[in-house]
Amino acid sequence: ETIAAGFANSNAFFVGNAKLEKMSIKEAQICALASGDRLEDGSCNWNCIDLPDPDAKGFDLPECDTCTGLSSGMKRFIALFSGQASGDSSDQKYIEALPTGHFQGSSKTWSCRSPQAGLSMPHYPGSDWCRIYSEGCDSSWHIQSYGVALWIKQRGFTEVGWWPSWPANFCGSQPFDVDTFQIRVKVVE
Repeated sequence: ETIAAGFANSNAFFVGNAKLEKMSIKEAQICALASGDRLEDGSCNWNCIDLPDPDAKGFDLPECDTCTGLSSGMKRFIALFSGQASGDSSDQKYIEALPTGHFQGSSKTWSCRSPQAGLSMPHYPGSDWCRIYSEGCDSSWHIQSYGVALWIKQRGFTEVGWWPSWPANFCGSQPFDVDTFQIRVKVVE
């Protein structure tokens, strides 16, 4: 409920569901950033994903007890990415074929996507699977195949970053430390 009400602290903020509901959202993105990895021009290494409209795509989104006042699938999707999934660990949902693209100046996407890793989820060129969990699990969401994740309940590692058991034997070394996550919206004017 704390996330749904909105909050601001030294390392994170969320506007809250009441303000989110008042927005006329035209487009939304989720963005991951490696603030310690600088490009040649001095800018940070980042990548943003355009969020598809979950209503139009027919996504089966997980439970969200705090999302009842949100009027669209997109607003609910944003709330879920803020860490508001509810239910128990059996309410994991896979959002398939989420387009990811590459980080700036790198061939790295949001996940390992290694066919040699023996992963059970199929992969699509230029996209990854996103798994959204309830808060009862280790993370609130992560991009399948050892990708970027958000942990609401910390287990001794950071809130945002690569999946902690990165398989270097399949994926190679992690090229940079992803440490920032943002949800950006463009509103109708």
